[in-house]
Amino acid sequence: MHILVVEDEPKLSSALKEGLQEQGYTVSAAQTGEDGFFLIHSERFDLAVLDVMLPGRSGFEILSRLRQNGFAFRFYSSLPVIPSKIGYAGSIREPTITW
Repeated sequence: MHILVVEDEPKLSSALKEGLQEQGYTVSAAQTGEDGFFLIHSERFDLAVLDVMLPGRSGFEILSRLRQNGFAFRFYSSLPVIPSKIGYAGSIREPTITW
């Protein structure tokens, strides 16, 4: 499984990437919304982990543009917000936001 991590905080991005690689996943990373958007269009990913607040283009903007371009995806969030902290133990659920 190939996972894209789009996170602008280098330490968090590195920790996510290393943790996923330790579990046997292939991981690519981007630090800006623009770079993440470019990678999604240039490589095949099975899953993307997007930070909400990114330089250049937010995670929500990326999702919106992908949908406009015909990408099919499911959107999951952790309660109460989409966290960007390691060790968050929130549950995964379908969002209340309709895209």
